[in-house]
Amino acid sequence: MRTVHSLVGIPGEGPYLQLDVDMAGGEIAAVRCLCNGCSTSVAVCDRLCQLLKIVQIDKVKSLSVEELGPLLPPIPEGKGHVLAMAHECLQRLWHETKMAG
Repeated sequence: MRTVHSLVGIPGEGPYLQLDVDMAGGEIAAVRCLCNGCSTSVAVCDRLCQLLKIVQIDKVKSLSVEELGPLLPPIPEGKGHVLAMAHECLQRLWHETKMAG
């Protein structure tokens, strides 16, 4: 089993999302998410973890921001950056899983 990390933002210096995924045999075995703690980020992290438990990692690559939005909790006005960060974090995660082989 190997752990793959994806981070968007800088912890301690503003908003960030981090996904840690344990991979076994090309499949996701476990998912953890860290964030800066704002309620929107926490809700999005939770939903990303749920989503990654039921969706194959290759499906993540094809998700656009527009397709991801309805899969997440409602994003309040002024928090659109959380959706963009979630999408970028998923894209980086896909890339990191492919680089890890």
